[in-house]
Amino acid sequence: MDFKLFLCNDDNKTQLFRLLLDVVKSNDALSKIEKCEKALFVVEGKVFQITVADGQVLSDEITEIQSNQEETDTRIVILYLDTGTGKHRQLINVTEIAKEKGQDY
Repeated sequence: MDFKLFLCNDDNKTQLFRLLLDVVKSNDALSKIEKCEKALFVVEGKVFQITVADGQVLSDEITEIQSNQEETDTRIVILYLDTGTGKHRQLINVTEIAKEKGQDY
């Protein structure tokens, strides 16, 4: 399958982001979510806050925030970025950077 061609279809991208949200909401992602304290995902205009409490991953819709972004592939915010490959691979904790730099930054 040509993944680039697959992502040219907006419906495919929407389904991909729904799947990513489902994966992050699962307890399999518990350790990743614990590291960043919480994550925000925007899927189909709805914002979901993903947190961990009592060893469980929780997903709560934040109804006060909505997105009208037209490009589906920019409708997701992850508070960790995985960059590089092999021995150069690194995980960047955007939450920690934000806390260090402050709200104005």
